[in-house]
Amino acid sequence: MGCRRRCLLAAPRHSPLPSKALRPGTAVCPMNTPFFRTALILGLLSAIGPFAIDMYLPALPSIGQSLGASVGAVQASLMAFFISLGIGQIVYGPVSDMVGRKPPLYFG
Repeated sequence: MGCRRRCLLAAPRHSPLPSKALRPGTAVCPMNTPFFRTALILGLLSAIGPFAIDMYLPALPSIGQSLGASVGAVQASLMAFFISLGIGQIVYGPVSDMVGRKPPLYFG
């Protein structure tokens, strides 16, 4: 029943929704469209980097205390994260241009 409440009546012919659901009087659920799924996946993938940083930065002092490391050593781990993130983008960008977008995502 979840999607039934959010469903809309059939959209006009120029709509990006599937054509089989465009008959007048039929219900169309935008959450079941390929566009929505793709947008959701890309949005979640783009949120991974900022989410990791937002979790890591407030924990820097407690990480240093737990591991008995200096503030500089813990900050060096943050620098290593950013360098690794940059190198990953430099490598995966051209690879995804050559072989497509999906195969590089399978390897993470």
